[in-house]
Amino acid sequence: MTKTYTESELLAMGLTQEQINAVASQIDNESKEVKPVKKSFAQKVEEELNKPLKVTSISSLKKQAAGELVQLPGFVEGEDFIARMRRPSLLAMVKKGKIPNSLLSEATELFSNGTSTIGDNNSLEEMMNVVEIICEASLIEPSWKEIQDEGIELTDEQLMAIFSYSQRGIAGVRQFRNE
Repeated sequence: MTKTYTESELLAMGLTQEQINAVASQIDNESKEVKPVKKSFAQKVEEELNKPLKVTSISSLKKQAAGELVQLPGFVEGEDFIARMRRPSLLAMVKKGKIPNSLLSEATELFSNGTSTIGDNNSLEEMMNVVEIICEASLIEPSWKEIQDEGIELTDEQLMAIFSYSQRGIAGVRQFRNE
């Protein structure tokens, strides 16, 4: 008997949503064709998991490093704020001196445990200083500097969505989007 996997099981096995969709699409297309031998979804998943790894090309790395479009909460109901963002590295920010030593423990705590530790040992002001540093490192277009130069003050929800993106990528922002 063929094993059937749920989407969450496939994700847990390391498949990306794109890979799952590709396999499912291929199975849908094959089911429309008459073939003497059909591969089950589980067989397709096994094939996908057993594909040999390939080195990522420099051009692909450059494309990834350029960031991605992220839908953030807007300033008004029904309006989104779309920004190009990237996930910054705490170590790179420390190395470049972007995070001062006085905020290093707060930054480490936020990167390790997220905002769940607010109020423990961190002052709200120190935490917001770190969040602003992370926002500056995350926002590509518009940049943090452009937003500040225009006198635009991001909402708490937007700041937390950017911080959440910096930690977990697109999945981290979903909780902030109104759907």
